[in-house]
Amino acid sequence: MAGDAQRFWAELAAVYEAAGRPTLDRLVRLGREQRPPATVADSTLSGWLNAGSVPGRAHTRYFLVLTAFLQSEAGRGGRTGYPARPEAWWGQLLTRARRERNANRGGRPPAGNGAPPPVPYPDGEPSPPSPRAHADLSALPAPGPSFVGRTDELTALLDLLHPPQDGAAPTAPPVAISGLGGVGKTSLALRAAHEARRAGWFPGGVYFVDLHGADESPLTADGALQVLLRAFGVEPEHTPPTADERAGLYRSVLERVAADRGPVLLLADNAAASAQVRPLLPGTPAHRVLTTSRNVLAQLGAHQLRLGMLPPAAALTALHEALTAADPGDRRLEREGDAARELCRRCGHLPLALQIAAALLVADPGKPVAELADELRDIATRMRYLDDGERAVRAAFDLSYRLLTDEQAHLFRLLALHPGADVSVAALTASYGGPLPVRGVDTLVRAHLVEPRDARGRWRMHDLVRAYAVAEVRGDPRLHERHEEARTRLLAHYGDRATAARRRVLALPPPLPPEPVGFADREEALAWLDAERGSLVAAAHWAAEPAHARGAVRLALNLGEYFALRRRYDDAVTVYEQALRAARWLGDRVGEGKCANNLGVALRWTQRLEEAVAACRAALRAYDGLPDRYAASRGRSWHNLAGALTLSRLFDEALDAEDQAARLAAEAGDVPLRARAENGRGHVLVKQQRYDEALAALYRARGLMADIGDAPLGGMVTNNIGRVLRGTGRLDEAADAHRSARATFAALGDREGEATCRNEEALVLADQGRFAAAAAEQRAVVAVLREIGARYREAIVSHDLGLSLEGLGEHEEAAEVYAHAAAVFAELGADYHLGLCDERLAAMGALSGPRRAGGPG
Repeated sequence: MAGDAQRFWAELAAVYEAAGRPTLDRLVRLGREQRPPATVADSTLSGWLNAGSVPGRAHTRYFLVLTAFLQSEAGRGGRTGYPARPEAWWGQLLTRARRERNANRGGRPPAGNGAPPPVPYPDGEPSPPSPRAHADLSALPAPGPSFVGRTDELTALLDLLHPPQDGAAPTAPPVAISGLGGVGKTSLALRAAHEARRAGWFPGGVYFVDLHGADESPLTADGALQVLLRAFGVEPEHTPPTADERAGLYRSVLERVAADRGPVLLLADNAAASAQVRPLLPGTPAHRVLTTSRNVLAQLGAHQLRLGMLPPAAALTALHEALTAADPGDRRLEREGDAARELCRRCGHLPLALQIAAALLVADPGKPVAELADELRDIATRMRYLDDGERAVRAAFDLSYRLLTDEQAHLFRLLALHPGADVSVAALTASYGGPLPVRGVDTLVRAHLVEPRDARGRWRMHDLVRAYAVAEVRGDPRLHERHEEARTRLLAHYGDRATAARRRVLALPPPLPPEPVGFADREEALAWLDAERGSLVAAAHWAAEPAHARGAVRLALNLGEYFALRRRYDDAVTVYEQALRAARWLGDRVGEGKCANNLGVALRWTQRLEEAVAACRAALRAYDGLPDRYAASRGRSWHNLAGALTLSRLFDEALDAEDQAARLAAEAGDVPLRARAENGRGHVLVKQQRYDEALAALYRARGLMADIGDAPLGGMVTNNIGRVLRGTGRLDEAADAHRSARATFAALGDREGEATCRNEEALVLADQGRFAAAAAEQRAVVAVLREIGARYREAIVSHDLGLSLEGLGEHEEAAEVYAHAAAVFAELGADYHLGLCDERLAAMGALSGPRRAGGPG
């Protein structure tokens, strides 16, 4: 693996070459042209460009000017160019090279080692969390027992995936396999992926994700990113809250995998459009992407491999192998050669249709091939459907479907119309309305109408088969009515399970009488929520349908704490937007208030503060005029409104909101809410530097907590007390408070809360003049926050780190961290904090005119 100093020299050499190798005299003049002038000797420049040394801190400002100049020159006059990097990227590259130089006595490479080819960083943060080495085989489905008629295509595909020879830099584009549904795109891609894996071409792993492009609700690019981040070992609670942040983390993780383990092959199956795949493309050319789609992904910039029907001889061979695999003594195809060829022709030589036809013959060993071919002839619409890849196999599907018993056909439709990508035994049982028929699903699996999932007891369907079943239901009013009844049962099941899971997650007392669908412990509840998350979110969206609105609202209201715990903020926003509309349509003002309140919290999580304030006010309007028993609900909405107003820095309004929350909590006898309101009030007063009032409010919160045992709230109160003590100069007491709060959050496993307290301790150290200790602690905190994807908090601590570095006189490094924090705040729309960073940069002379690379304007 290349060292950081070597990467630095390689990148600098690359941009210098792309710029046309300007003379050293020109680069020296560049420094003199700056205001104030930057003095640099040509011998110093030669050392940088020839891998002899790394710029010291005194040359940081000039180095950033130099790289901006070289990148600008690289784009002039028709030159090939160089992919422009933001200033913060170059700053991070230089910082890492310096660290290695200090460890290796000046950063010079060991004797006899030249600088290797550049290993690019992604455009985002170059220090992602270290991915755990997951077993890639578990993510790559088996290629299937039979592979016929695709030798040429497989050879061509493997040639495209083969690593470059003789150490050449990898430059190959993605590979996109396109063709009609059921033509065997996935089978070919999986076969190639397994061959590449066995050949050792991708030591970083081979990963698979199904994009469900043919479904009514395909997996979004962001959803695929989340699947892949989990596959790379990023825990759900450490996943960043926004899609852009997740994309940046994904590229960073891939860069680390390339450096630590080697190239990765990503197989993105069943894409709907280029836009679904483009965010999955890695930032480094070391990795490869192979995708399949029914459409030609012309906008992807990929090498296109179009897959047609099997040749007639190959289709007959595929049919023969399927039959003899089930019974080596089956000779029907040999006896009825003409009928067999006719059967293949009527299947359109489409692999999926051939598989189903073979299953029909296997299921009935006495059935002549000619009889099956003749049955296909009787389907009047077959020729019309052959013009459409999704419907080209409908005749074969019809035949499979007609052979099912009524009970099996009902199961088939239930499986197809499930809201998620796969179906568990419990969910199918709930939809069915009672115990499942013995071996009922097994029959569907054998007929290739249902595919078993990796996890025991979970099934999935190919999208063409699912589309067929959906069409069957929609075309028959009786079946549609029966299906709606099943959906009602499933939604009730999900609502009951989500309610029980929420109780375990929040450690609430069990209900009386006990719930029949409860969980043994919190871990079991979370495991169920994780496994069913996709189905739960999809079912919650049934709120848009009048027949299911009430059940979907109930389900949504039991998922809020889970969304927060797993940082599923985008899921929360979409679910509660839909649930809010449903509650209003139902005239359910209580549900409307709760949904609007939860929506406000979710919007606050994603830093959409104006919308969060509006949602909380909408909740309060919904509660207007309701009986006094809803006082606590109104109080919670006031408290959440105060949180959004505080982040918006509308402190007086926030205090008024907390006062309302405390008043309503007292009326309702809700002690936990009173404690939260007093803590919120104390927090706002600290922001206003009204320390005596803040301390009084926080002590009231602490007194109220004596009887409720809310550890997370206790940690927040204690940390806020520490802030008051620091603000009033009682630094030793403040440090004790922050350490106590830190221990609370550590015991809870709340890494963001723990990191926040660590930064508060560092601020105390800085107030004591111990800037070196403060900066060391803050660097560690930034690393933790970056690892868990807490971007807003990371930027806050980066700003505070800049202040500590200024205290040490390390102004150049301070400017680097201010620039990084400013870029994050600009991305998140945090204008107040962005202004603070700009003020510090301006005060240090590091900000002149428009914002430079490293953050948006």
